[in-house]
Amino acid sequence: MEGQWTGQGDSSITITKKDNKYSIEIKKAGKTEKFEGVAQDDTILMKRNDKAEIIKAATPDETGLKWSGGEKNCIVITKGSEAYCRK
Repeated sequence: MEGQWTGQGDSSITITKKDNKYSIEIKKAGKTEKFEGVAQDDTILMKRNDKAEIIKAATPDETGLKWSGGEKNCIVITKGSEAYCRK
């Protein structure tokens, strides 16, 4: 799941692995937030705004969003509202 992924509008997520942890940078609405994540099975767990969230691989249908425009390589944090895809 490493690399940069594009979301709706001008949003994006960049995931970089550092040892056993992940650096996660989410850009949305002109704002950049940084988080730390840890691998668990085939997902990445992170804490955002005091809430535990999971980043996982998904098909465009599993994202719950219609904008993916034929991309087949996606990740989802919140089905229906926050997902990112790439070629």
